[in-house]
Amino acid sequence: MNFDWPLLIVGLIFSAVGFVYFSYGKRTQSFNIMMCGLALMVYTYFVDSMSVSIIIGLVLSALPFILRWW
Repeated sequence: MNFDWPLLIVGLIFSAVGFVYFSYGKRTQSFNIMMCGLALMVYTYFVDSMSVSIIIGLVLSALPFILRWW
């Protein structure tokens, strides 16, 4: 496991966004938002690359907005 400070900070930011999504999805009973939030909080444990972490975080952060239009 790589303890790179920028990677840890990116993980912390996306995990915080995931916590907000999860709590909002739970409050509004929106399963899609709640699962995106859970995925944002968990994926950082499994990704070691900075670029892959940012791409996955941005995709998961935008997913509830994309799914809202469908």
